[in-house]
Amino acid sequence: MRFISGRGEPPRAGPTGAGVPAPAGPVTTAPDDTAPSPAGAGTATSARTTLDPVAFAARLRSARGPDADADADADERAWQAMLAAWGLPHTPADARAASACAAVLAQRTYCTHGTARLERLLAAGRPVLLQLRAQDGAVWALLLAGDGSRVRLQLDQRLVDVDRATLLGAWDGRYAAVWRTPADLVPAPLRGSRGHAVDWLRERLVREGAATPAPQGAPFDEALADAVRRFQRDRGLDVDGVAGPETLFTLSAGDAGPRLARSLD
Repeated sequence: MRFISGRGEPPRAGPTGAGVPAPAGPVTTAPDDTAPSPAGAGTATSARTTLDPVAFAARLRSARGPDADADADADERAWQAMLAAWGLPHTPADARAASACAAVLAQRTYCTHGTARLERLLAAGRPVLLQLRAQDGAVWALLLAGDGSRVRLQLDQRLVDVDRATLLGAWDGRYAAVWRTPADLVPAPLRGSRGHAVDWLRERLVREGAATPAPQGAPFDEALADAVRRFQRDRGLDVDGVAGPETLFTLSAGDAGPRLARSLD
């Protein structure tokens, strides 16, 4: 089992709005078992700094390198931190492969990216990478904790606390997340299909109060699509009845894995 380098434009940081194809390379084997790991595991320094808007903007500028190679290294470190939070292999090669954010990275290991409101990501309760604006480019920061007024980020191997308003001034909602589940969701649960992935989808929707139980092996029918739409509407997702990567990621929030801290004290 190896991380899969995705095709096309991965959600890399760097110049704002630009996608940089992730280089393919050797990747190590990911563990088979999903096990909780402390969010923020990796190489971040333990000292925390609280930053005002001016200091935060300066920290974002310093997190960007003087050239494209340095920016790529900063991206790499952010993805290493994300993989480490899940207890996954996190060598530079692993980070380069994962940063392509292929829907399926390895067996029972997935990636999703898109745009979201902060409240939705905090409700999901998982560490996620936020793409933050920095001068004429962008940098990744790993969201580790959040309370009613502040968030904690791992930014270029440093832990920083900022007010929500300060964060929102540098963030337009773009995020990426690695996640795991004990179920194999390949092939993905599609309308009319049946199998383990559909059973997992229904079980999670039942747990969320959006669906009614059905026997194992029941198909992905219109009733289940309605349940997906109810869940999507309740969680602020695009409402289309399709169990896409963002919907599956949000449904996996109750599974084992790293959690966002709810207090910054």
